[in-house]
Amino acid sequence: MGKVGDAEALEPIRPIEQDTVTLFGHPVRAVRLPDGRVAASFNDMTQALGLQRAAQVRRVRQDDTIGDQLLPTVLREANGSELPSEVLTAWAIPMWLTGIQVARLAPEKRPIILAFKVKQPTRSIATSLNERG
Repeated sequence: MGKVGDAEALEPIRPIEQDTVTLFGHPVRAVRLPDGRVAASFNDMTQALGLQRAAQVRRVRQDDTIGDQLLPTVLREANGSELPSEVLTAWAIPMWLTGIQVARLAPEKRPIILAFKVKQPTRSIATSLNERG
C-alpha cells in the first residue's frame, strides 16, 4: 500500500459494472473495477455522511494504509453522461470510517456516522454488485 502522490495524474479507471445502493436513505454508487475489486463513490459517501469531501480526500491520501485505495474513475450519471470522480475500494471503507472522530463532528452528524460505522456499508455495496453479476 502506501501514499499516492496525485490521484488526478492517474488515468481514470472505467468500471465494468455500476449500481446504486441506498444507505440510510442516501444513494451511493457502487462499482466493480476491471480487476474485480468493488468500490464506492467517495463523493456519494461523504455527501451521505454530511462530511466535507476535500478534507476527507486529504485525510485518506495521507493515510499510509488506504491512501492508494482512493482511485480516479468515471461514473455514469442517471442521464447517461459520464462524470470524472473518485471511488474508495470496499476493503478501505471500514478503515476510513474508523478514522472519523465522531466527537469532533456537529451533533446532528453523529448518528449517521455511528450508524455507518456499525452497519458496515461494504456488505451492502458488495452484495448489490454480486447479485447482479
